[in-house]
Amino acid sequence: MKFSALLVIAIVIVSHPVQAATSSKDQKFTGTYEFIICKGACSFSDRGNVFATAVVVFFDSVITASDRERIDPFYNYDPSDVRACYAVSRKMQAHSYVGINNKTGVAPWKLDGHTVQFDLFHSPDAGYVVEVNRTGDLLIGTGKSWGAGAGAPPSDYGPDTVIGRRMGPPDMSACASAPTS
Repeated sequence: MKFSALLVIAIVIVSHPVQAATSSKDQKFTGTYEFIICKGACSFSDRGNVFATAVVVFFDSVITASDRERIDPFYNYDPSDVRACYAVSRKMQAHSYVGINNKTGVAPWKLDGHTVQFDLFHSPDAGYVVEVNRTGDLLIGTGKSWGAGAGAPPSDYGPDTVIGRRMGPPDMSACASAPTS
């Protein structure tokens, strides 16, 4: 009797780290994500206000110099923390800097608790920064155009609604061209 009880306890103890490792792996943020960018309210089921879409790939490690050059040959900032790439497709004109010059690009990203921040456009004097929060299976937040001097956006370039969802593991090929849907 003591032997079988000890065997059950041993099995529970040995299997617990495996379950913990699996669940922490599932909580990992890196991956390939689909985003919709909207003026006003929107969702993946109601795309009426969607003016742009994007695929963003978040990596654990820094993107290689050759991949960075292929995806964003004009990236001229510190490459030491570039761990994301993106492809943006604008569906219509909108008062926003998202994807206006570079349809594909690379960017650093930062995860702070449930909030992730990354760029979807950059130039020496302007950009578009996204800040979204993990809410269940979705990433929900805003995108903001910013700039200095001549690059400053007009006052009607207010924040955009940004919603994303994970499509799968990191896939560099998703950044090869702007999405078509």
